[in-house]
Amino acid sequence: PRDEVEPLAALVRETMEGALPLSVPLVVDVKVCDDWESMEPLTRADAIAELLVILHVPLLALVSFLLAFSRRAFLVDHVVTTLHFFAFLMLYYAQLPYVLLPLLNGLDSLLGGWLPAWQIAISLQFLYVPIMLRTAFGYAWWRVIPTAAAYLVALYWVHVCYRLVQFELVMALGPG
Repeated sequence: PRDEVEPLAALVRETMEGALPLSVPLVVDVKVCDDWESMEPLTRADAIAELLVILHVPLLALVSFLLAFSRRAFLVDHVVTTLHFFAFLMLYYAQLPYVLLPLLNGLDSLLGGWLPAWQIAISLQFLYVPIMLRTAFGYAWWRVIPTAAAYLVALYWVHVCYRLVQFELVMALGPG
């Protein structure tokens, strides 16, 4: 029953967060719904996470701009390219369970488990970066490979910064 959700959610959160004595606080997010599609968060942590995704684009665009300092492209060109990359990632992950993973699982069974499908799926998304940079900025192939590698390292560190900011905001504002 809906009227019992809040007290039960509070009990579950309190029980899970206090299950073990830890030096770092354990934050538990609770969601409720009638079906998976209409899942709604009961905490502010999810809203903070969605809001902070905005940090990825300007920081990665700035890195891209610095990597291409000798090119005659404006910062806005790098912002558009970065937005394009994140749009590609969203489409990639949206179709992954329905299209790519079934194909890769078939390939995995043909290869006898030599290279798991999830490893191939993770790797394929990164092959797009050199193609994107070459198309957007006209890099020669000899230059696009190290630039793509630097771009992916920057993506990793931007994501680490994003997660640190998210953690600090959730701790400062509280999860609920």
